[in-house]
Amino acid sequence: ARVARNWRFSVIDEIAIKYFQQYKLPFKTLYDALKQADKDLLPEDELADAVDKNLSEGRMILAVLGEGIREGLRGMADMIGKSPDMLFRVALIEVGLYRVGNGEFPVVAVPTVVAETIELPRGIITVKYEQDHKPSVVATDVDNTLIATKTKGITISEGLFLQELDKEIERSKLTPNSVEAIKRCISLFKQEFEAVWNLGKTVATLHAKQNGEMFFSLYSKGHLYPSFLTLLAKRASREKLAAMRQQFETVVGKPIYSDKKAISQAYDCTSLADQKRADAFADFIKRLKSQWLQLVGSSRGKDGI
Repeated sequence: ARVARNWRFSVIDEIAIKYFQQYKLPFKTLYDALKQADKDLLPEDELADAVDKNLSEGRMILAVLGEGIREGLRGMADMIGKSPDMLFRVALIEVGLYRVGNGEFPVVAVPTVVAETIELPRGIITVKYEQDHKPSVVATDVDNTLIATKTKGITISEGLFLQELDKEIERSKLTPNSVEAIKRCISLFKQEFEAVWNLGKTVATLHAKQNGEMFFSLYSKGHLYPSFLTLLAKRASREKLAAMRQQFETVVGKPIYSDKKAISQAYDCTSLADQKRADAFADFIKRLKSQWLQLVGSSRGKDGI
C-alpha cells in the first residue's frame, strides 16, 4: 500500500500500454480500455486527477491472493492498524489450483474468500464545549464526510447538511422547487436565528434556535416543522396559538398529514420556492420575533427574542 501510494495514473498507464502491445490488444491507452467498458466514464483528465488523489491518500483496495493466507491474517490486521494515514481496504482471497487431466495444463483456479473485505474508517472526532450548552460531537473523515454513528443524533457542519441534501437530490426525492425552497429557508434561518445542524439516523436537520429554544426545524427531505407552536402551546392562550398557526399556514400551506392532536406538524416547504411566498415567510418570522414577548407573556423578561 505504501509503494502504491507513490504511483500516479501516468505510471499505471505506461504499464498498461506495454501490456497491450505485448499481447497485441486493440487499445492505445488505459483510458481507451476503460472507456470501452464504461461509456459514461469521466473525462480522461478528471479520471487521472481522481486516481492520483485516491492513490496519494492510500484510498484503494488491496487484493491479497495466495495459499496459506490464513496464517497471515493477524499480521495483516496489525499492519492496517499501524497505518492511520491510509484509507485502504483489504480483500483476503485464497486460490486453490487444480489440474484437469494428467498434463500440467489446463489448470482450474478456485478462489475462496477467507475474510470479507475489511474497512477501517479513520477520521477526526471533535468535541466542542460552549458555556451553558451541552458539548457537541462531530465525527468526520479526511474528506470531511460524516462517519456513521449509532447515536441518536450528532451536531454536524452546514457543509455536511448540504451533502445530505445532495443525496436526497440524487435519489430523485426532491423536486427543483423543493431544493430552491430549502435553500431559501436555510438563508433566512441563518440570518434570523442561531442555526444548529444535526444528523439523525435517516435525515439531516437544521434547527433554528434563539436563546436555546427551537423555533423551526428544517429537514433535508424538505419538511418544515414550526416548533414555535409547541412553545406557544405551553405559555400562550389557545386564541393566540390558533391565530399564529393560521398566519403560518396562510404563508406555507396546510400540513402534510392532518393531525388535530399534534401541535407542531410537518409542512412541505416547496411553496416557499415562490419569491412572494418566501418574502411573506420572512415577514412572518420578523413579526413572530417582534411579538414574542407579548405572545408568551412577560414571564421571560429580557430572555425573550
